Amino acid sequence: MLFRSWFFIGLRRGETRLRDNEKRFRDIAQTGADWIWEVDVQGRYTYAADNLEALLGYTPDELLGRTPFEFMPAGEAAKMAEFFQGIVARREAFHDLENQVLHKNGSVRILLTSGVPILSASGDLLGYRGTDKDITDAKRAANALNEAAMFLRESQAIARVGG
Repeated sequence: MLFRSWFFIGLRRGETRLRDNEKRFRDIAQTGADWIWEVDVQGRYTYAADNLEALLGYTPDELLGRTPFEFMPAGEAAKMAEFFQGIVARREAFHDLENQVLHKNGSVRILLTSGVPILSASGDLLGYRGTDKDITDAKRAANALNEAAMFLRESQAIARVGG
């Protein structure tokens, strides 16, 4: 009887630690990413976190079974599909890959994508798990700043010539 009590106490502690670790993982993942996803080796979505809709306007069900390339402008899709084939062949992780994705409303969003390979117990590649971060507003702000700096330099050059 005493052994059984200790066994169940240990089991409950293990379950509590597991729940705590799962919460810790979710909290950390959500602080560094706008969206979490998984794809199989063909690049088809097998998981899409619910916050996808706030980011790109799609529900997770609209993505499942489809590839990221179906949600990109044509030129971007070709470039990213080629990149994906290369990382799958090498089984590599990738970090901060800048890419363009079409929002459901038709606008282009710029994302930073990072992913790691998912391997079976025997080492077979099953797919990738990763995150996306929307950097569209930051890129637009940086472009506007660059344009303003260029305009200022050109204005100063004209002033020197005319003055």
